[in-house]
Amino acid sequence: MFKALSIALSLASSVLGLSAATDYTSKYDGVKVLRVPTVDQAEALDNLIDSLSLQRWQGTRTHVDVEVTTDKYDEFVDAVNSLYRSSRTSQKVQVTTMHEDLGASIKEESAGLFETFFAGASAAST
Repeated sequence: MFKALSIALSLASSVLGLSAATDYTSKYDGVKVLRVPTVDQAEALDNLIDSLSLQRWQGTRTHVDVEVTTDKYDEFVDAVNSLYRSSRTSQKVQVTTMHEDLGASIKEESAGLFETFFAGASAAST
C-alpha cells in the first residue's frame, strides 16, 4: 500500500513538473539555434549578436552558437551573409542549424524523460 501511494505521489509530482516545463519551453517556440563559423569575424559576430540582443550558447575560436528568435532570424542571417561577403576570407562560410525549433526540441526531450520515468516507475512497482 505504501509503495503504491509513494508511486502515485511521484507520478503526480512528475505530471506537475512536466506541465511547468511545458509552460517554460513555450518561450523557445520557433527559436532556431545556429552555429556560425567565426573565421576572421569573431568580434564583428559578437557585436552583431549583442546589437540584436540574441543569446549565445557557446563560442570557441572556430564558431559561435546562438539562439535566434523568429522575428530576428532574417535580419541576423542577412547580416552574417553581408559580413562574410565584405570580409577578406576566401573560405565559404556554412551556417549550421542545430535546432530548427528549440521549443519543440525541448518538449521532445522532456517527453522522452517522462516516458523513461514512467517505464522505471512501472518496473519498480512489479
